[in-house]
Amino acid sequence: MTSTYEICGALSVVGGFRRNHAQQFAQSLPASATVYCVTDAVTHSVMIRVRGALTDQEVTSIEGDLKEFSQKWARTAAVFSRIRFGEQSLMPLAPGRHVERLQDPAKEYVRHHTPTPPHSDSQNTQILSAPLG
Repeated sequence: MTSTYEICGALSVVGGFRRNHAQQFAQSLPASATVYCVTDAVTHSVMIRVRGALTDQEVTSIEGDLKEFSQKWARTAAVFSRIRFGEQSLMPLAPGRHVERLQDPAKEYVRHHTPTPPHSDSQNTQILSAPLG
């Protein structure tokens, strides 16, 4: 079953990051996804938006690839916005332990700024990075 899905955000990236790294990431995603990546060499950042009518497996693949991409290239933590099944959620991404510090604030934001039932609050925030080491 497919559903409309979108995830977008910006990452501050390490100095060795180049435009071709963003292009390689975009090309690694499922063909059914529309990918938009913009890099900025001055601010050392990349803005990413992925959207499309995607299956659950494609969404899982995209989020896994985004996790790997952020662990490899992110300089600091970032929070990406996701819309799936018409519901907005926030997804912290980060290298190493940075993501642990974002988990609770992201859940609080979702709880206070989205009209979702209270029982779904824990489902609205997903951590896409695991501590290294």
